[in-house]
Order: sequence, then C-alpha cells, then structure tokens
Amino acid sequence: MLHLDVKPSISKICFLSLCYISALIAPSFSALAPSQVGLVTALVAASAGRFFAAIRVGSCWENGQIVLATDRACLHFGPQVFPAAAPTVRYLSEFLIVLRFAARDDKRRVNLFLCADSLSESEDKQLRRYLACMDKDQPGRN
Repeated sequence: MLHLDVKPSISKICFLSLCYISALIAPSFSALAPSQVGLVTALVAASAGRFFAAIRVGSCWENGQIVLATDRACLHFGPQVFPAAAPTVRYLSEFLIVLRFAARDDKRRVNLFLCADSLSESEDKQLRRYLACMDKDQPGRN
C-alpha cells in the first residue's frame, strides 16, 4: 500500500492566475462590441474572483492524502473521502501527472492533476514506480 501526501501546487496556482489575467485582458484586443467586451470581462472577472477566493480560504487547495493499493484507492481531501478503483493514467510527463479515479460503482469520476511540486521527490518516485507496475500488470488498461 502506498500513502502519498499531496500539497497545494504553487506552480498550478501561478499558471491558473496567468490564464485568468490573460483572459481578462484578451477581450480588449478583440473585435467585439464594447457591450460584449464588458460582458465577457465581467464573466471572467466573476470566475477569477471565485478562484482567488478559493485560494484565500484554502477550500480547494488543502493538503490531501492518496492511499493506493493494487486494486483500489482512496482520496482524502479535507472532509471529503472518495473510495475508488485503482487509478488510470490520463497523462504522464516530468512536470504533470493526471490520474483518473472511478468510484467503485463507476458512477463518479475524479481527475487528479499532480504538478511537479504537489508531491515530495521520494513520493513522486514511488508513485511513478507504482504506475509503472500497474501498467505492466494490466497492459490493456487505459
């Protein structure tokens, strides 16, 4: 069984902040009518406000824990617990790992985005080893 402590990712927050800032600036360079620019800017500003409020409160950026076994997994983030089947890899690179967890009843799915700074170096190596073993055990899995 593998226990991983997930930390909030500073690089993810910086990237999403840059995306929101770009989205706020972009309408002013478009060929939209001024009223449309105002509407788009207001919608993006509302979404950005919600994002930055969540960061300040820490509701969606809490430390969490992932428990992985060969046939099952469990995600713990704040008061939420999500028991699931073993994850499938959606994307894997040096800087980003995207895992999909399906609930045991297959009705809900959770995509977990792990940036390079979400896990400690040793936990990152352990997770990559776990994923490599899972891939060898179940070659048709995706």
